Amino acid sequence: MALPGLNWTDESMMWNPADYGGLFSLITESGPFWTPNLVLGNSIGEWKRIGAEWQTIRFFSSGAAYYYPGEIFSSACHVDVTYYPWDIHKCLLTFFPQGHTPNEVYLTVNGNKVSTKHYLENGGWAFVDSRIQPSYSPYYTDISIELVFERKPRYVIVNVIMPIIFMAFLSNVVFLIPADCGERISYSITVLLAIAVYLTLVGDNLPKISTPMSYFSYYLLALLVTSTCIAMATIFSLRIYHSDESDPVTGCWAKISTGFKCFRRIGKAKEATSKQVQHIRYVSSGSIYPIISGNVYKAGSILELPKVHGSLQIRRHSDTFDTQEVAKLDGNSSSDRGVSWKDVSVAIDTIFFLVFFIMLTTATIVYVVIISKSERAILSE
Repeated sequence: MALPGLNWTDESMMWNPADYGGLFSLITESGPFWTPNLVLGNSIGEWKRIGAEWQTIRFFSSGAAYYYPGEIFSSACHVDVTYYPWDIHKCLLTFFPQGHTPNEVYLTVNGNKVSTKHYLENGGWAFVDSRIQPSYSPYYTDISIELVFERKPRYVIVNVIMPIIFMAFLSNVVFLIPADCGERISYSITVLLAIAVYLTLVGDNLPKISTPMSYFSYYLLALLVTSTCIAMATIFSLRIYHSDESDPVTGCWAKISTGFKCFRRIGKAKEATSKQVQHIRYVSSGSIYPIISGNVYKAGSILELPKVHGSLQIRRHSDTFDTQEVAKLDGNSSSDRGVSWKDVSVAIDTIFFLVFFIMLTTATIVYVVIISKSERAILSE
């Protein structure tokens, strides 16, 4: 970082240009001349004077001295990663003349912004704003330079956040894998380890502090806990699936399985009825007449199509025509079967899939809402 130019009046360097061949200014190394011994007060290393002896000063005949020192500073700044990777950091640099009182060295500033003439854009951070504020007291004077940087979140979003979200929802797909394939446990453990690896990578890129903690760390912890619960639920479901079939299914397990089978049967029945109404054709004398909304249109007469015990029967006014049954509602024959432990496992898999999907979706939405609101609040400050 290049400091703004320092200037002062050195009475010992005044001269008459006419006496020196019209010389109005000269440039020389700063070593033999007086320069303000400014130091960085909050440096993380040892204090050292700003500027080196080889750096030059320009003097004018009026005694005005202009000094442009250049240094690389290492300062300790407070880091707030609460909204990582949409975090904004404010770093404060405090410079003061070491060993001088305001009566001896009085610092003033020209403007309230840092010059960005020599600033190079960084791929991970964006320079947002700056502020220069002097402060005075009877015993000291200093200048505070506040630099505001904002993290560019695109890299973290593409390489960390999106893969973690995809893996979290991918871990829930384990309940859609057939229990007979034998790959459920390895699948859920693999996804769990992948999320744990990403949690480690994020932890390595964040400061090792507890206050404040990043919301993204809490979100990763929620995904890790949910993925762990999914692995445990998978083991529990497989345990039920491979239970002894000689043991009767009673109690809440029977109610869960029966309710799930009834729900599926109702859905299939509605789907089968809808398909029948759309595709059945009434055949008479080699001609086909479409049935629309339950009615048969033939030569201006209407044939009603009532439903009797899951089969279809066609009547024309008072005359009844028997036709063959076109389709049977699925599940009529299965209602007499007993409930097995495999049926219980299928029902539990469906319940687990819905519950964990809702949990993952809720956690993601809550994180996005918190980040979006906080980002607006930070930018409005």
